[in-house]
Amino acid sequence: ADIQARAEGLEIVGIWHSHPDHPAQPSETDRAAAWEGWSYVIVEVTAHGVAALRSWRLEGQPFVEEPVSSS
Repeated sequence: ADIQARAEGLEIVGIWHSHPDHPAQPSETDRAAAWEGWSYVIVEVTAHGVAALRSWRLEGQPFVEEPVSSS
């Protein structure tokens, strides 16, 4: 995806993933793999469906929550 994005003059600015039965906030595993400045959209999924969708950006050590808009 990175090679194709660069070939098209685009830049990857983040990723998304799900947390089944866990909150939509970064885990220690997420922190260990995170790149500063990227957005990490996390979807909390339960047996009843999507419970939450939140976005985070690593700024130094802490993650900072970013606003998410459906528009």
